[in-house]
Amino acid sequence: RAFLNGRIDISQAEAVIDIIKARTEKALTLAMRQLDGQMSRQIKFLEEDLIGIQAMLNASIDFPDDVGEPDYDQIKDRILAQKEALEAILRAGQRGEIYREGVAVAIVGKPNVGKSSLLNLLLKKEKAIVTHIPGTTRDIIEGSIIIRGIPVRIMDTAGIRKTDDLVESIGVEKSRKVIKDADIVLFLLDAGTGLEEEDLEIFHSISGTNVIVLVNKDDIELKRIGQKEVQKRFSPHKIIWASVAEKRGLEELEETIESMALSNVASTGDLEYMINVRQRNALERAGQQIEEIINGLGIVSLDCLAVDFWGVLECLGEISGRNLKEDVLDRIFQDFCIGK
Repeated sequence: RAFLNGRIDISQAEAVIDIIKARTEKALTLAMRQLDGQMSRQIKFLEEDLIGIQAMLNASIDFPDDVGEPDYDQIKDRILAQKEALEAILRAGQRGEIYREGVAVAIVGKPNVGKSSLLNLLLKKEKAIVTHIPGTTRDIIEGSIIIRGIPVRIMDTAGIRKTDDLVESIGVEKSRKVIKDADIVLFLLDAGTGLEEEDLEIFHSISGTNVIVLVNKDDIELKRIGQKEVQKRFSPHKIIWASVAEKRGLEELEETIESMALSNVASTGDLEYMINVRQRNALERAGQQIEEIINGLGIVSLDCLAVDFWGVLECLGEISGRNLKEDVLDRIFQDFCIGK
């Protein structure tokens, strides 16, 4: 009703869904900013600038003798600023997506290295069975925690090794799939047993760059693994010396997970937006239209240029709701599940 009565735009209305579904305080804060119109104001500013350029083009088309050719250099400067602003919004949206969707972290290593103990420590409850018998964990055990505002799904995998046990071998295969799909892999070593061939085989089977090497049981006196050896084998991956038993190294681990989760997101300063898939698609299409405009300045006719500018305005209108059709609106508001 607020949208239909013009009190808020569609992106603010969609923010209500994000507020309802927010799993962390950070996600809630970003959704509240969206509801307050943080991104809406930026989109409105871009729309008004585009309308100004459009008016300039229309004047040149309708009154060529009085107005003459438009200033293409000025248009290019303004449209490049538009492109930069759109890219900044998209980058800020990527950061917001991390805080909304979270990341998946797989704990891997040989049997009895302390994976289940670490899972229980992170979850602050006895989720996984811990024994001195290797191969206790035979299936994927997982739980959810919040690390510095980021939802994190922690998965304890079966110890990866060759085994004749049918049930354990199924668990090992499941572990390999989980490792492949995880955003971050937490690879555990045992300072008590030292670096074994089994450890190296598991490490070489891990693909991707987001790997944290955690050397557990750093509290014991008789260590069979040295820092130089670990650095030589596993650099440039992040290496953390920790003790699950004494709860050491957890703060460094959380800091590293946060850093890795946001590593693929370019710095956006204080700019953070909660952007959904529909809004992202509209922004990306607007960016593509702007690229076409830049490539066509001074080459294509004014009529074609004006059509391209209308295309950008239509894409931005999909975010503010100005050009949305009724069936699209119905589809958006279905997410509220009114009456259920």
